[in-house]
Amino acid sequence: HLRRRVEGGAPVVPRVCGGRGGAGTLQSWRALNKAGIPQVRGTNRGQLELLRPLGRALRGEHTLNIMNAQAMKELQGLGASTCTFSFEMNMAQIRDMSQALECELLAYGRLPLMITENCVIKRRTGNCTCEGTGTALIDKTGRSFPLMPEENHRTAIYNADKLYLADKAADLNSLGARWLRLSFTTENNKECAAIVAAYLDGEPAPPKNLTRGLYYRGVE
Repeated sequence: HLRRRVEGGAPVVPRVCGGRGGAGTLQSWRALNKAGIPQVRGTNRGQLELLRPLGRALRGEHTLNIMNAQAMKELQGLGASTCTFSFEMNMAQIRDMSQALECELLAYGRLPLMITENCVIKRRTGNCTCEGTGTALIDKTGRSFPLMPEENHRTAIYNADKLYLADKAADLNSLGARWLRLSFTTENNKECAAIVAAYLDGEPAPPKNLTRGLYYRGVE
């Protein structure tokens, strides 16, 4: 069942693209249009308004925080052709929600915690090393939170543990999601291949230091 869900992706518009660099981001969108890219992922409502005239299929990102059927209908009205569930939903909420659009579920990877206005990597190293080797924030327990460069020298901070659901194939299949997304950040090529194989084959043994996100807990 999961094999049907391995499909191509779409460029993601930066989550923060106003202020510095905003004009350049708009030019990039238009370049995608001229290049014939068939679809693009919007990360906030304002982007959907700007992207719709480009005539490309719009896919709604998890950052739109779609958590109920009415919100999904509104997203459809804004021109989106697909939706990514908010990872703050639990399994029961996703399973019970009426889906006006084909939907995607974030099923693997480090969940984003926040995005900073200024380059944390530069603050850490003294130089802007966004294009260099990865760096991380270490908390008092020794857990490592990767820092990843974002557009216009912002920084995304990711969770120390990786979301892992490959051993929950039955639960995933019951949600009605058209696609499962595997989000790779710090993995090497060998690790990426192993994770893809685990999700295709329904790997029964989860790794250490994983998280299930809120899918089995939900939010208050």
